[in-house]
Amino acid sequence: MFSSGIHPKIVLITKEVWYDAAEVKVGLQATGIGHTTAQVSNVNVEAEATPSYIVGSTTATCTTDSTSGSACIATLTLPDDWFEHGEVGTNKTVNIRYRIGGTSQYFSLGSITVHQ
Repeated sequence: MFSSGIHPKIVLITKEVWYDAAEVKVGLQATGIGHTTAQVSNVNVEAEATPSYIVGSTTATCTTDSTSGSACIATLTLPDDWFEHGEVGTNKTVNIRYRIGGTSQYFSLGSITVHQ
């Protein structure tokens, strides 16, 4: 968990993926009191991708440190079999959500398009 004086901002960077570029990036920027980024470290985010068309999920985490500008990027690599469910040219949806600091509650970041 993190201090109540920390304000995390989570951004879904990737909006679309393809078989040969199957990474989804989720960014975390942690700011302190007065929204400064100095020395805001050890804040982590876990991102989770869940397809709407098959059972499964994948996760990735990142943790800020004082040398990263209080930011980090969690990179989700989508499994190959997520691209094998549909005809070429059809698109699928994968839902992205996150949680901060090891808490149990997830928050939605929206969805991305998986191009077949």
